[in-house]
Amino acid sequence: ILMRDTLDQWRDEVRAPLSEWEAAEESRVKAHKDRIDMIRECAKASDDTGQPFSSTSIRDGIVKLEALKIDESWEEYEAEAHRTKGSAMQVLTAALEITEQREAEQAELNRLRIESSAKEQKEREERIARDAADSARREEEAKAAAERESVIRREAEAKAAAEHRETQLRLDAERAEREKLEAV
Repeated sequence: ILMRDTLDQWRDEVRAPLSEWEAAEESRVKAHKDRIDMIRECAKASDDTGQPFSSTSIRDGIVKLEALKIDESWEEYEAEAHRTKGSAMQVLTAALEITEQREAEQAELNRLRIESSAKEQKEREERIARDAADSARREEEAKAAAERESVIRREAEAKAAAEHRETQLRLDAERAEREKLEAV
């Protein structure tokens, strides 16, 4: 057992530099792959739910990608980084074009909705004003008709009263004439 422990210890001592190098190499490769994954992440034009980003967010992604420097510090991953960056730029540029068109269409639809709403409101106000004017005109006509009927009724009542007085006077005159004749 002592011999085995000694051999294991020697093995670990001999292997230590290789293990350290392997860990450092694994860390270096992971760092490069993480940076490439970051480039791929920048190429997303929608969130995790599939909701597209705004044109501003996509432009920010393009600016971020353009600012990313790919040089010999990427070591053997430099070519892959260039390909990934180029692909990401193509995706974002196409997404930006589509998003700007969609946003322009939405802005146009909103403008048309606002115009339509304003037009409907104006028509509604004009209809209310027209209805109010028609109602006022009808009330005036009704009032004028009632006034005419009242004048005609008063004239008819006055004429009837005058005829009644005239008839009454004539009857009184005839009665007085009869009484005069009877008195004679």
